[in-house]
Amino acid sequence: MRIERLIYSVLILGAATLAIVNWRRAALFKADNEELRSQVEMLQAEAESSGRLLEVTKENTQKVRAQAKELVRLRNEVAELRREQEKTEEVATTVAILTNAPSGAEERAAAP
Repeated sequence: MRIERLIYSVLILGAATLAIVNWRRAALFKADNEELRSQVEMLQAEAESSGRLLEVTKENTQKVRAQAKELVRLRNEVAELRREQEKTEEVATTVAILTNAPSGAEERAAAP
């Protein structure tokens, strides 16, 4: 009878020890699980933020490309206008020279 009690006591003590160890493991796993869930939520928030940032970056890139295209167009227009201005000035100079130059008959009449 004493041996049976000793065996039962050892078995109960062993079962209690296993139960405590398993309970402790479960508590650690639960803490790890909560930490991992918070990390997942944080990563999801970062991914969403990165997605928004990517969209904004794409929009800004499109705007910059459109502005660069407009800038090239305006520069070409300015260059064309400058060429036209130079031609106009040349024509005006030529007209001024021709209108101020005396004709052949006027030169002969003015000569003594």
